[in-house]
Order: sequence, then structure tokens, then C-alpha cells
Amino acid sequence: MGNHVDPPLPVRASARDVELAKLTLEQAGWTLTAFVGACVRAVAAEPETVLGMLDKHRPEPKRRGRPPAEQRSTAAPNG
Repeated sequence: MGNHVDPPLPVRASARDVELAKLTLEQAGWTLTAFVGACVRAVAAEPETVLGMLDKHRPEPKRRGRPPAEQRSTAAPNG
């Protein structure tokens, strides 16, 4: 097996968004992989323009770690 110089880029999006994007991209002659690669290159080349255009589509950051105390279940585990 060959070694890849470029690392994989794991991306997660809703199944609905992926399917809609694939349909649109295929109609325009793109693959999803080619599109994501083009987006990465565009950000590297023109960060202010591309990031400004995408800002309204940016997801909220996900919390890491335990949820705040008020969001945790108060039920004791069965044991």
C-alpha cells in the first residue's frame, strides 16, 4: 500500500445536506470530493473573501466534555 502525503479530511454533515449538495454538484459536473478540495484551496488563496461568503453557513461550535450541571440528569444510576 502506498503512503499518502496529504492527510485525510474527515467531515460530518447531515445526510440531508450531503444528498442535496451531491445532487447540485453532480448537475454542475463536480464530485463532493473535488468540491471540498476546491473549497480548501480557495480559503488558502482568498481567505477573507471565502470565509466571508461562508460565514452564514458556519455551524455553532460543539461543546466538549460534560454538560453543565443544570443539563445533567438528576436520576441516580441503577446499581
